[in-house]
Amino acid sequence: MRAASRSNNYGIAKVQKQTIKLTDSGTWDVDTSNITFAPTVSCDWEGSTGAFTAFREKNGADTEEAITLGAITNNLSTVSDYESSWTGPTFPTF
Repeated sequence: MRAASRSNNYGIAKVQKQTIKLTDSGTWDVDTSNITFAPTVSCDWEGSTGAFTAFREKNGADTEEAITLGAITNNLSTVSDYESSWTGPTFPTF
């Protein structure tokens, strides 16, 4: 878990959360993924004043694809949801 937007004059304090689980076949899959946010003060963007361009891997690590993103609504959690109960990760057991 890491801060996505530090506390500021607007009082926004959000965190990203992503958890994984061990599948029956012995691989790790994403269980919870709350990592979406716009690089704005509010972490949201309505998309009316332009677009963001993001890059992602396509057909292997040596090839990139540009994608244009419209409106972005964050799915982050608030810091207060975790401040008193957060503990560091533990090593997986097999």
